[in-house]
Amino acid sequence: MLNSLQQQQQHQINSLQQQQQQQMNSLQQQQQQQQLSSLQQQQQQLNSLQQQQLSSLQQQPSTAAAAGNCFDRVAKELGMPLADTEITDAEVSSLLSSSYFKTLPRISPVQEDESYQCTTPYRDSSRGSHGLASPLSMASSSSSILEAGDYRGYLAAPAPYNPSPPRHGKLRPVGRTQSAPLPLGHPGLLAPPELRQGKASPELDTHAIVKHQIRQSVLNRQNRSNPSEGIKCLDPMLAMAELSKIQNVEVGQGKTRHSSQDGTSRSRPKPISRTRSSPLVTLSSSTSCLTGLAWDPMMLAHACLCGDSSQHPESPERLENIINKLKDHGLLNRCEIVRRRARYDELTCCHTEEHVQAYGVSPVVRDERRKDLMRLPCGGWGADSDTIWHDVHTPNAAKVAVGSLVELVNKVGSGALKNGFGLVRPPGHHAEADQALGFCFFNNIAIAANIYRKTFKKRVVILDWDVHHGNGTQKLFYSDPEVLYISMHRHDGGNFFPGTGDPQEIGTGSGTGANINIAWSLSEQPLSDAEYLAALRTIVLPVIKCFDPGIILVSAGFDGTASHPVTLGGYRVSPACYGLLTSYLLYLAEGKVVLALEGGYVGEEVGDAVVHCILALLGEVQADQQLLDNIKKVPAPQAVRDIHTTIQHHVQYWPILSESCQFAGMSHSQYLDSHPIDINAIQRIQM
Repeated sequence: MLNSLQQQQQHQINSLQQQQQQQMNSLQQQQQQQQLSSLQQQQQQLNSLQQQQLSSLQQQPSTAAAAGNCFDRVAKELGMPLADTEITDAEVSSLLSSSYFKTLPRISPVQEDESYQCTTPYRDSSRGSHGLASPLSMASSSSSILEAGDYRGYLAAPAPYNPSPPRHGKLRPVGRTQSAPLPLGHPGLLAPPELRQGKASPELDTHAIVKHQIRQSVLNRQNRSNPSEGIKCLDPMLAMAELSKIQNVEVGQGKTRHSSQDGTSRSRPKPISRTRSSPLVTLSSSTSCLTGLAWDPMMLAHACLCGDSSQHPESPERLENIINKLKDHGLLNRCEIVRRRARYDELTCCHTEEHVQAYGVSPVVRDERRKDLMRLPCGGWGADSDTIWHDVHTPNAAKVAVGSLVELVNKVGSGALKNGFGLVRPPGHHAEADQALGFCFFNNIAIAANIYRKTFKKRVVILDWDVHHGNGTQKLFYSDPEVLYISMHRHDGGNFFPGTGDPQEIGTGSGTGANINIAWSLSEQPLSDAEYLAALRTIVLPVIKCFDPGIILVSAGFDGTASHPVTLGGYRVSPACYGLLTSYLLYLAEGKVVLALEGGYVGEEVGDAVVHCILALLGEVQADQQLLDNIKKVPAPQAVRDIHTTIQHHVQYWPILSESCQFAGMSHSQYLDSHPIDINAIQRIQM
């Protein structure tokens, strides 16, 4: 009995569920039919609206027809015959060039009414103000608008645009606004007409004319275009010097340089000058800095652990003194700073992997093959008794010195810079492939020369005028015919550090004759400018001209100045002489000359010598009274014999030496009588 009751209840439940399902299905079908009918009505309304729009468009004349009527009317007025065929291009060109179209006013966009704003809803489309949504796309994507019945405004054509009458009484063509900057070289920046015609105007400020000439010289430096008629372009440095002189006179007379405080300045016809806030618009992109300077403060961190720099000639103070000299002369701002760290493959192009691991890797990852250091008497550590070592800062400083010089040489080789000076330390010309020596860990200039050869496939000259012979550089290129190494150094018969550099060391194999040592022997008087200039004119310049290198690299040691004791130098070469040597090199290799700091440890003359060299690279050769006196002196007899000794070993490889040997015993002033130095030519190279 109980089972039968359960079965009846279950049967009733199932029947109720079936009835509910049938009712739900019927309701869904009714809703779908209602929605379908609603959509059909909406589609019918939309079709009727589209037909109305198309019919209204068909009733309006087309643009092409209107244009044809316009041309027909003009052709009738000009007396041209009308044809049933299409108008040709020649006829169109004739109509456009007729006086009818020329009389039409040219409307400038600046005359349009800026207060006009389009009121059509198309501006609110998500496609932006430049792309208007079509009525069809709006109707299909927004059914709520159609359901509300407010759709006529969205489908109606926009109101025609009627520009307001011009705000100004006279139409003006489109031109520059008064706030727009004039580009350099614009006629508006030129001097007044009376100045351009060569007439002197007493009302013109002299310093304004000089400033204008400076501007013209800067413009013509790269473009090489003909200057304005009647204006003579001055050399920029000469013009700036003249301007400085004029301004100093004005300050002495109590005049002010601000025109806003001068009551008569408004009536003076002066050339238009640019304000400090005006953006600079150049006519061409060019490199403003032609001389590079390889320098990074990280190289100052290389120091002995004892902290007493007075016991070590090669210390951070010597580089700081040079930097201060350059700042005092304003040369840091005139050079482009170049710096980076050398890569491992760059170091290994001249040094063994063991040497690079020992001195070029930080102590955290250094290999176990690290060379043993020695304890110095001062309490610090060193690679030898002279070459100090700092376990943290020396590897970084040495790699930055190499990388910065390599980058500078590559920039000069590619033409990005004209020349440069490598203000680097530690020095490098004593470092050999597997040995650190004489304050040097990596041979900076040898690595730069090697990478230049691989990159540009050209010959390299390395001139070493350090008072010590560059034993490391000579050894690295002793058999290389593509690298010419010339060294002027104190030798004393092999008794002066490092003892190498005998005149008989001329190279080996295919590099025989490409290694030239001008070895100075003992003399009664310290050598000075006369001896160095004699070696320059007799051997250095003639051989480099015959070798025809792509670049000249200089191991620029300044330990030949008078401040150095006999143990470090003992010579009396003037700072201006080093600048003169640099200026002579600019005649060669298209002026591509890069100097790298080597020696130079004591006295203010080291910084003065660097200043003279950088000024020479900038095209500003300066001579002091000491140099003018020294060029009148004949070289010491022993120095003349040393020069002839070098010539005897190399004349078979450089026949030009048989002609230049006659210049060895004369003074440099006598040499200049027949071979004057052309300062203007050097300046043109810099330009």
